[in-house]
Amino acid sequence: MSLGYWKLIVLTLLPYSVYTGPCGPMRNITGKEGETATLQVAPTGDTEIAWMYVSGSYKILIAITKPNTPIHIQDPQFKGRVSSSTDGSLIFTNFTKKFRGVYTAHNPHTNCNQFYNLRVYNNDQIQPGEYIYYLTGLVALLLILGFIWFFVRKRRKRPDYENQNVVEEMGAENIENQEREKQRKKLQIQNERNMQNPEYENQNVVEEMGAQIIQPQETDNQRRKPRSQNDGNEQQNNSEPLYESLTSSFSDYDVIKRQS
Repeated sequence: MSLGYWKLIVLTLLPYSVYTGPCGPMRNITGKEGETATLQVAPTGDTEIAWMYVSGSYKILIAITKPNTPIHIQDPQFKGRVSSSTDGSLIFTNFTKKFRGVYTAHNPHTNCNQFYNLRVYNNDQIQPGEYIYYLTGLVALLLILGFIWFFVRKRRKRPDYENQNVVEEMGAENIENQEREKQRKKLQIQNERNMQNPEYENQNVVEEMGAQIIQPQETDNQRRKPRSQNDGNEQQNNSEPLYESLTSSFSDYDVIKRQS
């Protein structure tokens, strides 16, 4: 038998003949079907690494790697599925659920075994780590929406004095415009009446003339001091000048109307 076969036999029987402890805690390796996963090992110098698949209490030797050396695959079902890196780590390419499970790498340099738990998920299945990203995004979205809601509510509660002043000015301007419109319509209606009924216009003229005559007398009466009873009797007896002035005004108006 050649030396290579003896090495293979020794590496196969080594886990059963020599007690070796773990190199550290088990490493969890996750990935989706069709992707690539690497079982990384610590530097081993220039020694070979025996890779085994743990099935219950049995260990199946699947490959032997060595830094800067091509991989030696020992189990045919792993051909085309595994390869090695320059430091002796084991690389799974295009792996499926068939290869999920626990693997161990025996490092003779440290005389310990490093365990790996390989987990394979479907392409449409979410990995455990992805839940954290989704949860973080959801929390961030809720915080943003809460901030927007708080800002909008606070802005609604704050009195908008500038807009209020603008509204008041517009209201005052509208009221003024309405008053102007009412006056304009009133004058328009009055002009239409005057055009349709000339006597109505003349009547207004007479009323205005009478008001001009009466108003000064009322003003003078208001300014006068209280008088005695005799003065009141004299005023009643002297009411003819007012009548005469009104009669004279109407007479003048009739003369003007006949001439026109």
